[in-house]
Amino acid sequence: MPQIGIMNNPKRDPIQEVCWIGEHGFDFVDFTIEFPRAYKPDVARLKEEVVRYNLDVIGHTDPNLPYAYPIERLMSACLHEFQRCAAIFQSLGARYMNVHPCYSCPPGMKSHRIAHLAKALKKLDKITEDHGMFLMLENFLHPFDKVDTFQQIIQKVPRLKVHLDVGHAAIHQEQNLTEDFLKAFGDRVVHIHLSDNRFRSDDHMPLGAGETDWPTLLQRIKATEYDGTFTLEVFSKEREYQLLSRELFWKWWKGDTP
Repeated sequence: MPQIGIMNNPKRDPIQEVCWIGEHGFDFVDFTIEFPRAYKPDVARLKEEVVRYNLDVIGHTDPNLPYAYPIERLMSACLHEFQRCAAIFQSLGARYMNVHPCYSCPPGMKSHRIAHLAKALKKLDKITEDHGMFLMLENFLHPFDKVDTFQQIIQKVPRLKVHLDVGHAAIHQEQNLTEDFLKAFGDRVVHIHLSDNRFRSDDHMPLGAGETDWPTLLQRIKATEYDGTFTLEVFSKEREYQLLSRELFWKWWKGDTP
């Protein structure tokens, strides 16, 4: 049976966020360590609330860290930050820590971007291994939006897991690439993000608010026998949209369509 969670809003107090997530019956918190308010969380307090609400934790890192930029001191600073994040996630009992593709690159080195990323991911993979976790790479925009790019990277980083973002898999694509990733990587896909958009940008809309055919897409995901964790990565001021998205998810997952 799939598990449903949501991400803490880094603009809000992380303790209050975790409590809200627990009080509303979610299975886990996709805890992101980001500015302005979730950069230096009170780990002891967080752990207390995670235990109190029996929440699992998935580690989510800052998507803007330039960790694959070919300046050694810059890379070293980023690796230090990932070390800090990994230690926090380990304390909270997480099994997976995500990382986003690094798009920061000197213009003259763009053709080597994939190789630079793979080299940096080897170092991040060692960090997560040392903390008893797995590293997972999230798909996003070109060139890190295709199955073959991930295959190239995984050949160089064999422990790497795949974090599949369904919203990202639709941006600037002729068709949503979710099924392609699931069929190509099987049980290497260990976590999925869900949000809606209009296929032009990463809008993080509630499910059903954009152009995604959710009843069809969720049944296709189900047919691949994936039944892991889903984060409703819905960004809205009104929290009710996250609750409604969960309600709609279960409706479509069960095949209840008009």
